Amino acid sequence: MKKSLLALFALAATAFTADARVVTTTMNGNATNPLVWNCICIPMNGDTIIINHALTLDVDYGYTLGAVQVNAGGSITGNLNTRILAVSGGYFLNNGTVNVAYIYHSAGTFTNNGTITCPRNLGVDVAAQLQNNGTLNVNDTLGVNVNCMLNNSGTINCPEIAIAGTLNNAGTVSGDNLYNLGTVTHTSGAINLNMSYYNDGTTTTNSGLTIGMDLLNSGTFVSNYYISAQSLYNGDTISGFAQFTNNAMISIADDLWNWQTLDGTGDFCVGDSLLNGGIVNGTLDVCDVNGGTWWDINIGSVAGTVTHCSSSCTIGIEESSAQQMKLAPNPANDNITLSLQQDAEYFVMITDVAGRVVFEQMMNGRQMVINTAAFSNGLYTIRVTNENTNLASRFVKQ
Repeated sequence: MKKSLLALFALAATAFTADARVVTTTMNGNATNPLVWNCICIPMNGDTIIINHALTLDVDYGYTLGAVQVNAGGSITGNLNTRILAVSGGYFLNNGTVNVAYIYHSAGTFTNNGTITCPRNLGVDVAAQLQNNGTLNVNDTLGVNVNCMLNNSGTINCPEIAIAGTLNNAGTVSGDNLYNLGTVTHTSGAINLNMSYYNDGTTTTNSGLTIGMDLLNSGTFVSNYYISAQSLYNGDTISGFAQFTNNAMISIADDLWNWQTLDGTGDFCVGDSLLNGGIVNGTLDVCDVNGGTWWDINIGSVAGTVTHCSSSCTIGIEESSAQQMKLAPNPANDNITLSLQQDAEYFVMITDVAGRVVFEQMMNGRQMVINTAAFSNGLYTIRVTNENTNLASRFVKQ
């Protein structure tokens, strides 16, 4: 890919820049077909290119001046699985559909309000900023380099996400792994990872984060909202610094291992091993939900303000919850309907009697139907939270 991009930049550097023109598609066809364009020409660097039709990108294309605008109903589709689109200046605005194997953005403005699909990779490089308000599907790797920014208020689907710059998320991010060497600020929406979150930079979460396997922190991590993970490892044997601050509830199905510093005011609910070789501070509550010992191994220090299972991981039921949250039918069979008094965005979590998370999802509005057909018979606790709400109730599955 590097050789292809170098060749592309060489082509862009030698491109002839004409007086600015507005060039518009008049029909479907190949980008190199002059009859597709109103100028009966081939667009050049510096042109403002308006796409209202189905345009086939039959050549690698990059520009440093001008603009490309894909309107609703318009599209750009690469004809090969190696095709490249590079935005190195000007602006790119998509309100339609783009499907190009490689997209590279290094300067100018890049905004997606429609749907972009990259069968290969998407890179944000140099000092560029990409704004995603629509749907961004990357089938391989999404990379944001140092000094670059990705602002997401839409939906991102990508198996491998690498952040060396900045990710500001107020939408939905789904994938396998997220690697952060820069700054991730998760203000709202949801981040759902099938595998792992690796943090060697700075992460702040104020909304739901679900991790199928491991949360590994060797940087600075601040959690102000519920997190679910298989295991949590906090430590860095190279630089000797890892700070994890938990001000909410973190549900860990297996192990919590700390080699550096845990702090905060929240709860850790752990299903298996508790190992501390570092420092545990603050007013944290650390609980083995299966009733085991507090720390299986403790060769570090634990502050006297840290408690053991004083905040039960099987959430207590507040009297006011019953007035603000309704569950029907209860007992449930295949489905249960959750009804709330206020329209808002909530995080919904269901745990079994052992404290294991069996369901978690973001909810928008005041009602949600939850499929409970696969739940084992028994008692469950449902918790509904956001920055202003903390409600809990119980139901029986039969």
